[in-house]
Amino acid sequence: MFTDGGLRYVVLDVRTGKLLAEKVLDEVDPTTGKPLQLKLKDRSLPVASPDILSAKGDRIYMKSQALALDGSRQEVVSNRDAKDQLGEDAHLFTPAGFLDDTGFHRVYMMYGKVFTGGSMPNHHAPRFAPAGRNLVVTEDRVYGFSRIPHQHRWIRKLDFHVYAANKDERIEPVVLKWGKRGETKAEKEKRVREFEEAFAKSLADRPIPLHNADGDEKKVEWLQKSLRSTSIKYLWSQYDPSIYVNAMVMAGPNLFLAGPPAMRNEETKKALEHWQGKKGGLLQILAASDGRILNEVKLDAPSIFDGMAAAYGKLYVALSDGSVVCLDEKK
Repeated sequence: MFTDGGLRYVVLDVRTGKLLAEKVLDEVDPTTGKPLQLKLKDRSLPVASPDILSAKGDRIYMKSQALALDGSRQEVVSNRDAKDQLGEDAHLFTPAGFLDDTGFHRVYMMYGKVFTGGSMPNHHAPRFAPAGRNLVVTEDRVYGFSRIPHQHRWIRKLDFHVYAANKDERIEPVVLKWGKRGETKAEKEKRVREFEEAFAKSLADRPIPLHNADGDEKKVEWLQKSLRSTSIKYLWSQYDPSIYVNAMVMAGPNLFLAGPPAMRNEETKKALEHWQGKKGGLLQILAASDGRILNEVKLDAPSIFDGMAAAYGKLYVALSDGSVVCLDEKK
């Protein structure tokens, strides 16, 4: 919006190509008549760069910026409260744009309304809205590939999971509260005891099916505590998948995942070999209902980012070596 007079938004009649509407989206805030820069807040500006548009109801979205069907900008805002994720304006978006395939750790898709930028605020939104490197959204669910919930913070070691979550329902997080300065031993013991009691109640009321926990009781407890540490209502979780997922698609009752073999905090050289496709690629099929692995297929190369589509019982995967493979969904 800051260069060459801004962006052009056009509406065409799909049958004739006739121009129905045109708007200029520039650096002037249409609600105040003042420059967008004046809305700088905590290192974030309102959305000003283009992206593949998405739609929901009578709104068009460019990242988190809502537009009317004629291109008029609705409320123009910068950072908002990361907790403000539910409502009519909740939609699928990514602050870096849907074509960003860099794998940068601060880039993710989310289903919500608000992205918070900066090295620390960057981790806040996924605590209140389903988010991840890849997402698939259905009528009532979000499926994603993401770091496990309690690792949405400044951290070097990352563990990933594939999950299903409720799209619009949130829960009360179960977290161990920080102790106060000068806290006594008895106060700390009480704080820990209250957390463990709340966790036990949550586990009894709503057990979350886990996969790849290997029956390890400590790992199961660790994962269950992680899944309850945010307000997201997780329905199932596959911990440490064998794929670093960079393409995901829903077809019928199944969820299809593709990408290079998992990168599990290896040294840079080994991780880079996976990322560059030197270890081939994988395709995995999950039952969307509960996350069970139904099948896994080796590919000659990893899929490109978001490079998978399903149609008429076939699955099409664009690979990083330039080829496209067609697979029968049922096989």
